[in-house]
Amino acid sequence: MSFQEVDQQYIELKRQYDSGALTADAFDAKLKEMMVQDAQGHWWAKNRATGEWAYYDGIKWIMSAPPSPAIITPQPPVVSGKPISKGVAIVFYILSFLFSIAGLVIFLVYRNKPFESDRKMANACGILALVGLVLYIIVQAA
Repeated sequence: MSFQEVDQQYIELKRQYDSGALTADAFDAKLKEMMVQDAQGHWWAKNRATGEWAYYDGIKWIMSAPPSPAIITPQPPVVSGKPISKGVAIVFYILSFLFSIAGLVIFLVYRNKPFESDRKMANACGILALVGLVLYIIVQAA
């Protein structure tokens, strides 16, 4: 259970407790069930009276704000162990896409020409275009 989920459930439990539908012991038992352990191994629980968060440091409970969820930042593309700039990456993506489109156009224009060499070149360009598009899609999805 996440900190946000416990926050939402606490509101409903507190309402039930304040209305008398939930005893103090039952409220405490529910809060105990909703304890959250963070990445450092600390157990967090909501204070019954105030709704504030506290964590157990091994000796006592300490009132504190819970840790915020980790924010994952995408890593820049790396070439030879060195990250490339965002501008260079954008130029690469655009050129790889345009190269694939050019290969596809060459394939469509030359695939039915009467000379065998034209058809072979068209097939090679078509394959390269498809490989380029697949790589472009894979890089975009990563």
